Amino acid sequence: MAGDAGLPDDPPRRRRADRDGRVRGHRLARGPRPPARHTGRGQHRARAAATRAAHPAGPAGRAAHRGPLARLRAALRLDASGTEPVLSRDDTAFLRGRVDELAQRYAAMRFPLGSGLIHNDAHPGNLVSDPSSRHGYRLADWEGACLGPRELDVVLVGAPGSRFGDPDHERLAFTAAYGYDIADWPDYQTLRDIRDLHSLAAYIRTSTHTPAALAELRRRVASLRDDDRTIQWVAV
Repeated sequence: MAGDAGLPDDPPRRRRADRDGRVRGHRLARGPRPPARHTGRGQHRARAAATRAAHPAGPAGRAAHRGPLARLRAALRLDASGTEPVLSRDDTAFLRGRVDELAQRYAAMRFPLGSGLIHNDAHPGNLVSDPSSRHGYRLADWEGACLGPRELDVVLVGAPGSRFGDPDHERLAFTAAYGYDIADWPDYQTLRDIRDLHSLAAYIRTSTHTPAALAELRRRVASLRDDDRTIQWVAV
């Protein structure tokens, strides 16, 4: 599976919060931001490889997706139980209400791409240069991979309205490479909002000792409460 999906060996890492709400290692050295179309190609090859595998959904023993808001629920519980929570009671109540609302919508969704092996954080920042690949890049950081709806991968780059300021031409390039436009799916906005909300989990956990993470968390929560998509989010 690694060869088909474009999974390289891992070089040294540093810790940071990623778009998907995980705190984990990232490569110390990355080149210029790769074209988004390569993310689509990497996911397309991974999907095809999983389909050809003996187990159609992916490698045996791979954990099933727990739901796209599980880490955020856990982070909110942990923060509220602490002696010095980083979130105010009002912010916690708002986020819990939003989680419940979006989780209810998610439970009613029907996914046209079906379920299978998903990367769970597929975006251009997780591409690494690899001259041996026919496209020059490989999709990396597969430690969060699991079995789940394939739309969870596609929505990160393929959905319009990115809070991270991704240009529309990147979305279109990704869509063309993957072969599916998630914007044609009626539920894409809800899934996009779920992924945005889920990204808060890592910042809640790290804000107690990382001022930059605390500042970004407050910016994100404020923009969510104001329903302001003009505020651009950044990974810190």
